Amino acid sequence: MGGSGRRGRRMGKSGGEGMVEWEEGARAALRSADAGRLRELLAEERGREAARGEWGRRAVLEEAGREWGAGECLRELLKAGADPDAKSERGSPALHFAAQAGNLRSARALLEGGADPNGADGEGRTAGHWAASGESAELARELLRFGLDPARADARGESMGHWAATAGSLAVLEEMIQAGWRGLERNPRGETAAEVFSGRYGAEDRARLWALLERAALSEGAPAEAEAPSRPRAGI
Repeated sequence: MGGSGRRGRRMGKSGGEGMVEWEEGARAALRSADAGRLRELLAEERGREAARGEWGRRAVLEEAGREWGAGECLRELLKAGADPDAKSERGSPALHFAAQAGNLRSARALLEGGADPNGADGEGRTAGHWAASGESAELARELLRFGLDPARADARGESMGHWAATAGSLAVLEEMIQAGWRGLERNPRGETAAEVFSGRYGAEDRARLWALLERAALSEGAPAEAEAPSRPRAGI
């Protein structure tokens, strides 16, 4: 019995050492963006278990937040069972990390892997809010394509449109309008995104935004004044 116990302890130690070695190899593959090597490691039983557990959560968040990542390692993690909606300790989904980093390829990998485009953090913000803040029109387009609700407000009552207006990102607002957004929601101060934008930026940009909103309303066969936000008073 004593010999059997010693053998069991040796096997346990070997298994633990094997997992440490596996994690070191996986970290090296992630650091070097070696998706092929990571795929091999994740194909092992312990690799699949790791992907579905705490290691996988941390790896997804780290990969999502890389500014330069191509998204291929992230795809391998998701194929192995990692959660595309993995959250940080503060409740921020992985998609937020990709949006904050401005990494379109990582965001696309997460969305194609099943991430919720409307997943919110503890402050009610979605990845759309961060795309608007970062003035990333391409990222906004991708999020909208996967079903992002641009009118959803954060805990402060500000929608993605309000964030884009505050950032002065006419390109993001244009993507939203082309996706069907009409900019009718108001913040706690009673302002639409267009009114926020009009109070901050030049006449030429203001005119372009109002034209886009009114054209979008008319394209649906509704009177512009019925569907588009009211133009601000002269001088605003």
